[in-house]
Amino acid sequence: MHEYSLTLNLIETLDEERIKNNAKKLKKISLKIGKFSGVEPILIFHCFEILKKEKEEFKEAELQIEIENPQVKCKNCGNVFEPEDFPFICPNCGNIYNEMIKGFDIIIEKIEMEI
Repeated sequence: MHEYSLTLNLIETLDEERIKNNAKKLKKISLKIGKFSGVEPILIFHCFEILKKEKEEFKEAELQIEIENPQVKCKNCGNVFEPEDFPFICPNCGNIYNEMIKGFDIIIEKIEMEI
């Protein structure tokens, strides 16, 4: 379960931002998790709920997760599309050689802190 280590890294990053901004505590964190990131959002959420109890500054923090649909660009015709599943076949020309441009990352969208 690599979600546990990802959540530990997330908490470390959030704490660095909290310290950098001289904040007392975190209130709300908004994450965007790509559908093809290989990460189970529900596991990130549960790990966060468990790990936040270990830090006083995180105890009231709320984690919101948005799933980001993938976006792919065809290397043949340049068409940008949202595939339903793998393999990513261009609906315009049928090409299978495509570049994923969105939907594979984990992004911290917003952090709300109490100063």
